[in-house]
Amino acid sequence: MSEKIKTHFVIAGTEKAGTTSIYTYFRGHPQICPSKIKETDFFRQESCDYETYSNLFENNCRNEAPVYMEASPGYLSEAEKVSKQLANTIPDAKILFILRDPVERMLSNYKFHVGRLNIDQNLNFDDYVNKCFLHYENKETPENLGVGKWYLQSLEQGCYCDKLSYFLKKIDSVNLKIMAFDDLKSDIHSFVDKICEFLDVDKQYFKNFHFKKENITFSGNNKWLHSIALNINDQLETLWRRNPRLKQFLLKNYKKLNENKGITYPVSEETITRLNEFYYRKNKGLSNIVESNNSFPWLT
Repeated sequence: MSEKIKTHFVIAGTEKAGTTSIYTYFRGHPQICPSKIKETDFFRQESCDYETYSNLFENNCRNEAPVYMEASPGYLSEAEKVSKQLANTIPDAKILFILRDPVERMLSNYKFHVGRLNIDQNLNFDDYVNKCFLHYENKETPENLGVGKWYLQSLEQGCYCDKLSYFLKKIDSVNLKIMAFDDLKSDIHSFVDKICEFLDVDKQYFKNFHFKKENITFSGNNKWLHSIALNINDQLETLWRRNPRLKQFLLKNYKKLNENKGITYPVSEETITRLNEFYYRKNKGLSNIVESNNSFPWLT
């Protein structure tokens, strides 16, 4: 990797909080060199080295762009391991966290993985949350619950205070930026401007930019066809990243063919109350970490 490279930018979480959109918006910036695939998940491995990491950006840059970027929202979920690996490999990396109301995030994550066929559509959200609590409390194994371990960890992924504490211990606070999903939704231009300032790149690139949501959740009517489509999508990610309009065209027509618009996700008040009480206890210390509670109304 060229000695001119100055900055590594890592979008490290959280899942279902706009990380794909931010990665997509910035990957076209002339001062940004994006990873070949969005989610490298490199620092979730047991062993990491800089040379191997740098290869994830090889031949994917324009004019020696000074900022190398990847987006692996699963990093926050495995904060203890990832913070250590990042600190040892690229200690000066600039790391972004986008936090979303943890209850909304968990429901969105559930919908996403139902759509990805990772969670059985017949498992309703109330029962899913109960299974997550049983796993979190070490009362049942994933095998007994019939749900993969990663998907059962969705509950603890919203414990932002605990997760961020690992990064705060390992990474200089000036290199950490914590932003709110609510701010992204309310004023996207201001949101990306703040990231540009964080990275010291030209914000004029976004002056007349057309912002389009990415990674929108949907389910398929025909599961067999949807499974094939998902596999093709994953296998050709590098192609889609380089040709976003082609993906948008194909996705639009695929949704006409196979999108399940009638699927619903009922949620009981009891489940919402249970989650709100849990996350209030787990995240009450977050107000001492974030810049302003106004951006995080769910903290109060």
